[in-house]
Amino acid sequence: MRYSHTMIFRRTIYLILAVAISACTTKKNTWVNRNYHNLTSHYNGYWAVDESMKEFELNLFKKYKDNYEKILPIFTYTALEEVKTVTPDMEKVYQKSSKVIQYHSMLIRDVEYCSWIKNTFILIGKSHFYKHDYFAGLEAFEYVVNKNKKHPYRFEAMMWMLRTYNETGLFSSAQGLIDLIIDEKKFPEKYKSEFNAIVADFYLKQEDYAKCIEFLEPAFKLCKKRKYKARYSYILAQLYQKLGDGDNAVKYFGKSLDYGPDYDLAFNSKLNLAKSKALSGADPKEVKKMYLDMLSEEKYKDYQDQIYYSLGELSEKQNEEKDEEDYLVQSVKVATKNKHQKGLSSLKVGDLYFKQAKYEVSQLYFDTAVNNLNKDFPEYYVVENKQKSLKTLVGYLQTIAKEDSLQKVGKLPKADKIKLANKILSDKKKKIAEEKKKLEEQKSIQESNKANIDNFNGGLPGGGPPIGGPSTQWYYYNPATLSFGLSEFQKRWGNRKLEDNWRRSNKLVVNNLDEQGIGSDSTMNKGEVTANAKKVEYTEQQLDSIEIDKYLQNIPSTLEQLSASTTKVIDAYYNCGTLYKEQLNDLNNSAKTFENLQTNYPENKYKLVTYYQLYRLYLAIPDEKKAEFYKNLILAKYPDSEYAAIISNPDINAQKLSGKNKEDSFYEDTYNFFISTDYLITQQRCIASDSLFPKSQYKPKYALLRALSKGKLESKQAMIAELKKVSALYPNDPVKAKADEIVAILEQNGDATDAQSDLKNSLFKLDENEEHYYVLQIPMTASLNDVKSALSVFNNLNFGSLVLKIEDLVFNENKKMLVVKGIENLKKALTYYDNIKDNENITNGIAPESIKQFMISKSNFVTLLKNQKEIESYATFFNTSYLKI
Repeated sequence: MRYSHTMIFRRTIYLILAVAISACTTKKNTWVNRNYHNLTSHYNGYWAVDESMKEFELNLFKKYKDNYEKILPIFTYTALEEVKTVTPDMEKVYQKSSKVIQYHSMLIRDVEYCSWIKNTFILIGKSHFYKHDYFAGLEAFEYVVNKNKKHPYRFEAMMWMLRTYNETGLFSSAQGLIDLIIDEKKFPEKYKSEFNAIVADFYLKQEDYAKCIEFLEPAFKLCKKRKYKARYSYILAQLYQKLGDGDNAVKYFGKSLDYGPDYDLAFNSKLNLAKSKALSGADPKEVKKMYLDMLSEEKYKDYQDQIYYSLGELSEKQNEEKDEEDYLVQSVKVATKNKHQKGLSSLKVGDLYFKQAKYEVSQLYFDTAVNNLNKDFPEYYVVENKQKSLKTLVGYLQTIAKEDSLQKVGKLPKADKIKLANKILSDKKKKIAEEKKKLEEQKSIQESNKANIDNFNGGLPGGGPPIGGPSTQWYYYNPATLSFGLSEFQKRWGNRKLEDNWRRSNKLVVNNLDEQGIGSDSTMNKGEVTANAKKVEYTEQQLDSIEIDKYLQNIPSTLEQLSASTTKVIDAYYNCGTLYKEQLNDLNNSAKTFENLQTNYPENKYKLVTYYQLYRLYLAIPDEKKAEFYKNLILAKYPDSEYAAIISNPDINAQKLSGKNKEDSFYEDTYNFFISTDYLITQQRCIASDSLFPKSQYKPKYALLRALSKGKLESKQAMIAELKKVSALYPNDPVKAKADEIVAILEQNGDATDAQSDLKNSLFKLDENEEHYYVLQIPMTASLNDVKSALSVFNNLNFGSLVLKIEDLVFNENKKMLVVKGIENLKKALTYYDNIKDNENITNGIAPESIKQFMISKSNFVTLLKNQKEIESYATFFNTSYLKI
């Protein structure tokens, strides 16, 4: 039987269609099905998505902004705050990858027969990883590992699991996986560079720099791509620099330059190469020449601030103070683009002037430092507090100088006062005239330039360039630039007519003068008249006379005015001396200020406390002769004062605190056992107290300690039951409120919120041996100086043997804090707190409900400043951990 060509063709088509249709199924494991889905999943799906991911990762590497103040991260991942910018791209990767799996996965009897599905799951995991959805990504990577236990590609998934553990801080899980991969004999050679880099990242995140180097060096050697080799070598150099190994730092900074890094990395490699040579003992002249050569290169113009800063550091090591100062000041001047560098340079200059006791200049540089440093700078809050202290100090110094000058003028004859006011007014007019002249010159230049441009353009309106001419972005063709001077003038002065005395309005309203007084820079026009005001025109001479009267009003002339001015000076002297001592640790200037106070105002209100301050200062300086002088002065003139009692018996405070009866001591020791988490001993002592002190005033407190200890030893439910008993037994005692508060917290925090509560509490850690601070939070409206003075007096009287410092800071827009630093450990902190918590003299006149006070360790204080919203969380931590009962 013969077949026609047409029939054969038709049958062939039908066969092809049948094979194609049967191949579309993912439920049968046939040769045709496998090859069809492998081919289509690869080229119709996975390949395009994988290319998109590669392009995304390349762009991420290029766009990543490194902070060269820190050791660079080994991998350039998306920052948390930038997640929204990458989410659309990663959503596309996820959607397209999901379709590949949906249409081509051949999962039959728990075995995947389509080869590209595992690769696609990796893409899905990476899309989650870059969005910081780490645990969803981890599920995808784990799926690949579990479904491909013998395939080499499982190691790709395992390495992404390791990256995820590193980013989420699951270091114990990461360590287990690292050990597993290291023991794997079939680990592919092509993955070894990447694996070593990931392990190096594991150690870098834990600041184990030696172990990081151990793995990053082989990652660098095995790496094939120049951009990664440049980065790895730079990080290795940073690590060696951190460990003080200058020779290896020089070696790897040099290698980084060999691989043609990008512009920023190249500059920092060269800069740090010079620093490392200095560290390795190279000739300082050679290092200095390297820096100066960089300064002369045009391509490094934008980096001159960093170069000058490095020159300053080099001069510091060579003890060349003048050069150090000059270079650092120059670094501040040229820092225009890099705010953080401007802050670092300003901080260095500020510290230089601070050491020289040039506090007014130092304060200016500290202001610049605080305004420019990144908030994550490790010592930012220390710098900010120092800046505030300096600002306060300079304010006191300016008050003293100003009031002293005003008092001297106030004692002059009236004719001399008027003569002086006339000179001030004349100088002011001269300065205004100079300003006016300068602005007019600028305006003339602008108009001349505009006229030239109009002529060049054939007088065309708008000043545009000729057709085919230069870009409108060029300076002289930009209308916005041409009108800059005029617009700046109008911003500052408004639309002013060009005439004499243009800066000052000569139309004043007699019965509705503003608070700034006659002669202020009013912008009232001639036609402006208020409904109930009479308009009067003044001559120039009358205006001058009015302004002179305004100056004279500020000069203290009467006894009452002189007395008010003197009070300001006395307060400023005392606060200044206290600040020198407690915040700036400048004992000599503190003593000098207190002595000036006594010399200039011998009968001031701080007389006795100043004598005691001087006695303590000269003991610390030390100057035994002067210390003895002030000691004898206090004993002779104020024999019945508390200060005399402290001098006669230095241990009086210790005796006051420790000279308690047995009952007090027993409770205090029991309380300390609880604080030390010795709950069993605490419970035993609480039980023993019933027989030892059957009528003890501390019975309610023992009951509370016993309940808390039992709960710590047994369970939360046991603690709740015992606390409810305490509440019922002592309904009229303060412990009831405390017990009810703790019960409410425990009952509210069920299983669902325990983790969140634990997470918040984990912000704060109890360390018995760490330095502690006393913190007093008061409203913004409260008088800071009054509270600070009261605190200073309290410290001198009760804790004179300790070197305590008082600092103040603004906590938020409603609250400010006073912080007493220098309390050695937890035990002394509790003693301090017990003595100050009920002292009403400290916060006299401030509503009790608007005050917060607590003790806090140094590290917890830094944590609290960085997490100000957790103030209530810390209050709970303080109440439960320090047990304020």
